[in-house]
Amino acid sequence: MSSTFTGLQIGKSGLMSAMSNLQVTGNNISNVNTAGYTRQKVDTIALGAYNGSMRYVTSAANYKGLGSRITGTSQYRDASLDVRYRQEVAKLSQQTAAAEGLNEIGMIFDDTINTVMDEQFSNLVSQLQNFAGDPSSEVAENLVKTSAEVMTQFFNQYSDRIETAFGDMTATFNESVDNVNSILERVASLNDSIRNAQLGQYDALELRDERNTLLDELSQYLNVQVSTKSVPVGSGYSVETLKVDFLDKDGVTHNLIDGGEFNQFKGTETDGEYGILLTDKDGAQIEELTDSIYNGAFKGYLDILNGKGSFAGNDENSYKGIPFYRESLNSLASTFAKVLNEANGADKPLFEAEDGGEITAENIQLSEKWRTADGPYLTNSVKDTADSSTDNTNILYMISQLTGKQEFSKGNGTPFEGSFQDYLTNICATLGTQIQSNETLSTTYANNVDDIDYARESVSGVNLDEEAINMITYNYALTAASRFLTTVDEALNTLISSTGMVGR
Repeated sequence: MSSTFTGLQIGKSGLMSAMSNLQVTGNNISNVNTAGYTRQKVDTIALGAYNGSMRYVTSAANYKGLGSRITGTSQYRDASLDVRYRQEVAKLSQQTAAAEGLNEIGMIFDDTINTVMDEQFSNLVSQLQNFAGDPSSEVAENLVKTSAEVMTQFFNQYSDRIETAFGDMTATFNESVDNVNSILERVASLNDSIRNAQLGQYDALELRDERNTLLDELSQYLNVQVSTKSVPVGSGYSVETLKVDFLDKDGVTHNLIDGGEFNQFKGTETDGEYGILLTDKDGAQIEELTDSIYNGAFKGYLDILNGKGSFAGNDENSYKGIPFYRESLNSLASTFAKVLNEANGADKPLFEAEDGGEITAENIQLSEKWRTADGPYLTNSVKDTADSSTDNTNILYMISQLTGKQEFSKGNGTPFEGSFQDYLTNICATLGTQIQSNETLSTTYANNVDDIDYARESVSGVNLDEEAINMITYNYALTAASRFLTTVDEALNTLISSTGMVGR
């Protein structure tokens, strides 16, 4: 049979449950605009009457419930939505990182370069035409030289801008590695703090919010897999430990965090190729991960820094990054120099590399022979009997070479055929198509992220309307529990003060 004062215990438990729910509701409302905050709730269980093995067992009908008990405070969170969100964020971040590099290149290979260099090619052709009209004119030949020198300066200028963009992306990549390492260390530290809180029987929900925010940020850089496990700590008690792995393109996991232990990443550069190493926290190499990364900002940055497209010579790296556009401009410059050098004669080159090596957009310049020539240098005619003062057949040949079709190397054995201006236009068009494709994918992934985030927010976010309803509900529960205690108190007072006094 229940104790005489059981009603007071039941009322007290209801009062405490209602009070705790009101406090948590107030906490939710106060954090409605707190970034990363997850809506909280009070966990309670019903207490049943003890009806086990007793010496004197009476009917079970005499045993009633003993109220409720608060077991803790938890969060409204859907783990499956977290997984989906982080997967889509990794895809979006890859496109976003690539877009940074493509936009840098886009500011170089835009309508300006197409217009400026197209006009300079036309100007050079125009000066050659004027010179062809008067092959003996020293002034006309000097104008050709000036126009050609301006063309080399344009090549040098745009090559410098490409290298600046490459340097900016390299710095951004290195900063991202440092940021990820900081996140890994902070999550591991939070794991220790949460473990210690659990040992003290605290929920540490705010620390979990901070950790989840960092895990969301980590998922921007690479595809991560988050899992938890219970670890016994003695006396039948266990604590939750969080583990974070990198999931590679083959489905193989590589440990990043295990409880308070964590690994780190290191950016590498070998012969112009950038990569990622996984190391322990002391910097000792664990494994090479460059070719295993398939999602996230790391993948986007590596594509932009390493992507040679068709110039890679194989299908392993078909992405068109900054190296592809650098090589495209180099192909334009080297073909330009080769065609005009051959037209003017092997012993009288018009262009050379500044460092004496292979001609590129970065080092192309007028040959020293042409710069220092005292008198006529351009070959008017290749005919032995021609009168160099009147025969312009070779100058006309140069013009036809500049305006006609040429073969430009694309590195994969299939050259581009067209004029210099056609090839320049093709480079710009290729970049424009790539940027458009990137924007389309980014929009698709961004919409997916928004949809999942909305679903996640509907579960974990604070809704003021819902909290207002909860506040009213728990206030009524508090009032009812208080009234119940008053009623029980009055009943007990009657029982204690009046029992046995009837008929006196």
